[in-house]
Amino acid sequence: MHARGAPSVTAVATSAVDNAGANKIPQGKRLASASPLEATQMNLRDKYNHAIQTAKGFRMEGKAEERDGKLYLKGVVKNQDEVNKIWDAIKTVPDWRNDVVAEVTVDPNAPKQTTYTVQSGDTLSKIAREHLGDANAYMKIFEANKDQLNDPDKIKPGQVLKIPSAA
Repeated sequence: MHARGAPSVTAVATSAVDNAGANKIPQGKRLASASPLEATQMNLRDKYNHAIQTAKGFRMEGKAEERDGKLYLKGVVKNQDEVNKIWDAIKTVPDWRNDVVAEVTVDPNAPKQTTYTVQSGDTLSKIAREHLGDANAYMKIFEANKDQLNDPDKIKPGQVLKIPSAA
């Protein structure tokens, strides 16, 4: 098991995450006319729309599909942090264990993410110069760490920052 209970299952996926609205009822058609299975499928896509959109936001290569009364989410993303955030989105629904079968893993061909622990006297510019070769690339580091930074001028010793690739 990885952090936050995300399973370590290798999955190979080939298409982008399905459009969350793919199974919506056409305008003017009443829900009562949908079969119980169709209603369950529509409800699961709507119920887990946040997780599907989170996966799309990370450009997860994979698919979200409904069958047998469950939502199957399978795909690969660039790093473990993205896997964890997709799982966090799934787990916002209390009964996710009954509804979702998910295999979200890190692409083994994705570049490994580097981290850096902030030291006293560090600035994002200094860290960018040392790790990316350009002090002006500090905003790349800030963008990669918006989950823990609100201001590029306010970093603290001990923070572990994600360092994006120099490319």
